[in-house]
Amino acid sequence: MRSGSVATRLHKVGDYLVERLLGVGGMAEVFVARRDGPHGFSKRIALKRILPQLAHDPRLVAMFCDEARIQAALSHPNLVEVFDFGEHDGLPFIALEYVDGMSGAELIGRVAARRRTVDLAAALTVAREVVQALAYVHEAADDDGRPLGIVHRDVAPSNILIGCMGQVKLGDFGIVRSTSIDARTVPGELKGKVGYVSPEQALGMPLDGRSDLFSLSVVLAELLLCQPLFCGENELEVLQSLHGGNLRRLRTDGAHIPPVVRDILFKGLARWPEQRFQSAGELGAAIDAAAAELGLSLGAHVLSEWMADLGLVALSSDVQQKPVEMPRRRRPPSEEFLETVTLTAGESEAPPASIVDAIRELCPDSDVPDLLAHAVSVPASADVTYRVQRPGGAVLGPLPLSGVLEMLATGRLSIDGAVSRNGAAFLPVPSMFELGRMLARPAYRFHEPIALQTQERWAVRLEHTPSLVFDIARRQRTGMLCARRGSEQVRLWFVDGAPVFSSSTDPRDLLGARLVEADGLPGPAVERAVAQAWRTGKLVGQVLVELGHCTRLRVDLALREQAWRRLVSLFRFRIGELSFVGGARHGEDALEIPQPFAFIGSALLAAYAPDEVKSVLETVERAGTLHVAADPVELQRSLVLPREEAQVLAAAGAGVSLRSLMQVGVRAGTFDPRAARRAVLVGLASGALTWQP
Repeated sequence: MRSGSVATRLHKVGDYLVERLLGVGGMAEVFVARRDGPHGFSKRIALKRILPQLAHDPRLVAMFCDEARIQAALSHPNLVEVFDFGEHDGLPFIALEYVDGMSGAELIGRVAARRRTVDLAAALTVAREVVQALAYVHEAADDDGRPLGIVHRDVAPSNILIGCMGQVKLGDFGIVRSTSIDARTVPGELKGKVGYVSPEQALGMPLDGRSDLFSLSVVLAELLLCQPLFCGENELEVLQSLHGGNLRRLRTDGAHIPPVVRDILFKGLARWPEQRFQSAGELGAAIDAAAAELGLSLGAHVLSEWMADLGLVALSSDVQQKPVEMPRRRRPPSEEFLETVTLTAGESEAPPASIVDAIRELCPDSDVPDLLAHAVSVPASADVTYRVQRPGGAVLGPLPLSGVLEMLATGRLSIDGAVSRNGAAFLPVPSMFELGRMLARPAYRFHEPIALQTQERWAVRLEHTPSLVFDIARRQRTGMLCARRGSEQVRLWFVDGAPVFSSSTDPRDLLGARLVEADGLPGPAVERAVAQAWRTGKLVGQVLVELGHCTRLRVDLALREQAWRRLVSLFRFRIGELSFVGGARHGEDALEIPQPFAFIGSALLAAYAPDEVKSVLETVERAGTLHVAADPVELQRSLVLPREEAQVLAAAGAGVSLRSLMQVGVRAGTFDPRAARRAVLVGLASGALTWQP
């Protein structure tokens, strides 16, 4: 059962301690409860109890007991499991598996609130998992092999539970039909949720498993539409629309659904059972075939990653590690180490005295575009102000155009939000002509589920990130590397191994913010320059130069500094996830980074504090030998290391240990142990050095 937050006055039901109320239905109420045992044992469950006011109705009590008995006899990964059945104070209760997540109805509601629809792969995953549950239920037999003839009769989004890890489970067998129980439906009584019952169920006709498949097809359609399939102002109109096979909404609002999936829906929603899929296995095979045709991967990992990318569940970092050449460091005494290292940790290891001077040495002058390069026509009046409404309802403003553009460029405002211009009604961001095109630019679509676009994903690890970034440069790959930690993101686009463009959710990384902080430019002047650039199609930097606020050279250096700082930020992630989308393009004009190895190496040295470098190299320092993997002169030319670190690589030779290397530097007075470790870190990550245990 799903999680909730409503408090309850109950304290104990049977052997279970009640924690909170999940919800109340027409027949029962459900709580989160737990059972404690000896030696610290504790098990959290969902406890379903018949409503006290219904406990005197023998028919309803019998139905409740039927649900417990039938569901307890079924065991399948896609069914909510029954653990226990009992009675407390004369009220029967069922102890059920607790699923930490949300119902399908909640999923649809949350996605619809973001003005989106459920991703196709995620929706098909939910449908296929429920199909597997129905295939098992429909074919269930008793101990003597006699079919139980079970029909669920209540396949609806609210009865489909989706866990945070992507598990999908069908629950609530409260109105199940089976040959093993007496009929408990009064003639003319409709059982099931209006809008999801099959036409034959609505008419009270005999049912088989094809009725459940109709209901599931409605669920799949609503996942893909994020709105009711059968509409009406009251239940009677909904039933008339359903019974008449009115699929107008699917035809008008489902243009984004691929034809092969639309065919599945139309067949599953056929008015007569003979025209539908004849078994759950047949529907499941059709879903698998459609996914294969569309090149989609289905599974719990796809669903969980999509939910995490959309912010519906907390991000999990349980992802597969990519083999790297750098040795693993010893685990720190506490896992809290990764969470306590903050962005200021690397500041004890100071970057070059002048970042601008260092970047000037690494990158010759070249024309480089600004963040907001493309423009559309916008209102020219300086009096135009905006208010922004977040998906949760909070309103910000009034804001100038530059403030709204800043929010779009950092992901704090996206397709899910709404904007009001000069006090008018709130409209979706895509419908605002001066804002909509910003969302179409790949560099700033932070709301997109990156994890679904690639299989190259890794948990952030102190010892792995440098090798990963250098590997992209060494193999001259083209694509986008994204570091994500909750809602924070840093994105770097590589072309032939060079980091030519970047974006970030940190507003401090924007060009204007950097110039205000570093050069003392007036904030209002930068805001006016941003708005003017957006209206005229010029670059923000170009406008700043024209207005006399800074020189062309300073703008070029600031843009390179922006990319460099974002690379430093990526290296400073200590928890989160990294993803690489091969071939991804940023759609913007690119920086010129003629020495990517030097650019990456200097950012790495600025990001890692001395104690972190020592931790990563602990295994190397304890044993094994280092070997130079290429010509030292070429290494000096490609890495452009500081003098001491360059001397370390020059002295590395073949078969030398890190400890002996540090001793050589100390005796000769050419470099200290700290410089030796820094050089070895860069050398191993870049492939300039190799290590043999």
